[in-house]
Amino acid sequence: MYYKKRDVTIENIGRELGVGYILEGSVRRQREKIRIAANLIRVEDQTQLWSKNFDGTMDDIFMLQSNVANLIAEALAVELLQGTHLTNRIHTPDPQAYEEYLTGRFFAHKGTEENWQKAIGFYEEAVRIDPGFALAYAALSHAYSAWATWHTISPKIAYDKAKTAADEAFRLNPNLADAHSALAFIAMFFEWNWKKAEEQFRLALELNPSDGETYHFYGHYLLFMDRDNESIEAFNNALRIDPLSALHRNCMGNTYLQNEEFVLAESSIKKAIELSPELHVGYYVLGLLRERQNKLEEAILAWEKAVQYSDRLPTYLGALGYGYGKAGRTDKAYEILEELELKSRDGYVAAMDISKVYAGLGNTDRAFELLEETYSNRDPWIFGLKVAPGFDTIRDDPRFLDLLRRIGVEPWIKVWNF
Repeated sequence: MYYKKRDVTIENIGRELGVGYILEGSVRRQREKIRIAANLIRVEDQTQLWSKNFDGTMDDIFMLQSNVANLIAEALAVELLQGTHLTNRIHTPDPQAYEEYLTGRFFAHKGTEENWQKAIGFYEEAVRIDPGFALAYAALSHAYSAWATWHTISPKIAYDKAKTAADEAFRLNPNLADAHSALAFIAMFFEWNWKKAEEQFRLALELNPSDGETYHFYGHYLLFMDRDNESIEAFNNALRIDPLSALHRNCMGNTYLQNEEFVLAESSIKKAIELSPELHVGYYVLGLLRERQNKLEEAILAWEKAVQYSDRLPTYLGALGYGYGKAGRTDKAYEILEELELKSRDGYVAAMDISKVYAGLGNTDRAFELLEETYSNRDPWIFGLKVAPGFDTIRDDPRFLDLLRRIGVEPWIKVWNF
């Protein structure tokens, strides 16, 4: 869809994506009838290798999928590592369950808090239709874990839901890569079991080295373990698989930022925003960059956009309140605190987000009270506290170092040179 509205050549698309072949296609559906039109084009000379229409019904969807995949492989003369033909992994025999799963994937791929919630509804319907659908259970687990990272669902509720779904996916198919990545997310975000998280991430990628989402979250894990170069490699792998992912690009920028490579960070973040102009997390990370560059007012402007585009998500309100407090705009900071308090009456608001505002205002004791509450609630992002934005003013406090030790990560202080 990114290229659909752009006037670019096949050659330019191939160069941007780093690929030698482009598959153009369309899918039309009229009730139960489906037509897939596909054209395979070689980028080098724009030669059309083949063009074919595939007609069928929803009952034939798995056969259509297999036929398209096999013909592409034949056209590219692919030599498979195992066997002499493509095998179609059918995870469910029910077309309706598969459609619900695919719709959930569509929303999950957008990667925002509201879309994870939408994805959960479709995944739940998929497993209701087919209780043996392991891939949908794994996706359901991923969605709950990811939703928890946006700080709008209780970590305990998210953990229970994610763990139940991941265990069921693993029970149904112990060799499913997605089940292992779901277990890795849980070990990282909720259980703080770093050894298990790494083992499960590696196993998932061994089973499916083409899973960009797993590389993405593995990149987060590596960043928070202070393994910046490996984190960059993981996000590079995610981008190799999905070059147009604004989220992969943005998180790459965040890794460069934590590694103090500000030029590369800015390039990645701005590319992410170019790919998705209303990417609220893009403006959030841009704000982090501007703060690191000692450009606090520019940081505040970026965080204001993140708040605007996210419909005032508490995570970004916390960052904005921190910025206001640090800039001496205390009236604005207290307005943010009041808004977060009102939101907490109607739903879950992470204590960590409120703590940032108090840290910005210089109320260190209250900031630590809320961080202790964050620790007790086992907030998903507290394991990244040592590089988390909004706490530079209290990082050298003994209470901060003690909290890091209790979480189980090495105490680490980075001195920013402006």
